[in-house]
Amino acid sequence: MKRRWMVGFLAVALVGSLFCGCRPKYVEGEAKHDFRNADWGMNQARVAKSEEYEYSYASDEIILYQIEEDGEAKDIAYYFVEDKLVEAVCSYPRDRGDQLSKTMGEITESYMKMRAFLTEQYGPPLEEDYRHWLTSDPEHRLDPDVYNMFYGKMVFLQEWDTERTEIILRFGYKDATLEYIYSAKQKQQ
Repeated sequence: MKRRWMVGFLAVALVGSLFCGCRPKYVEGEAKHDFRNADWGMNQARVAKSEEYEYSYASDEIILYQIEEDGEAKDIAYYFVEDKLVEAVCSYPRDRGDQLSKTMGEITESYMKMRAFLTEQYGPPLEEDYRHWLTSDPEHRLDPDVYNMFYGKMVFLQEWDTERTEIILRFGYKDATLEYIYSAKQKQQ
């Protein structure tokens, strides 16, 4: 009798969960959070708690961090609208204080590691090729990537698109300045 009651209870619970539309917040192949340890819609206090570092600046619209993590200097910015997280950017500055600039090879290696991490978290990128050509001249495609990036002919660029988030990983030169960023933006519902 007790066993029949438990089987009946489990069947009702299973059917009830199907009709309620209950499903896990994140599907397999997606990150547990929308950006680092934060989720879209969190208020500033919760985002600040989600980071293990102290912020360097905060206002109603932004919280900024300057940190060193995994051997890399990172500037992290969380953007808010009406005290709800809507966008975040992690940039890798070329210099910080007396830290020596990384070589292009080191930055390329860092980019590839971050690309692999994001692919693990969010699934495959929208396009497999990470080289994004800014010129239509095919002659440059035989030159080394470093040369093409330095002269503004190409950037490394990958994009991911999930149910909740648009993600961009970019590495190249913009206005003669090295740019290496990972950004995430909440999708408009």
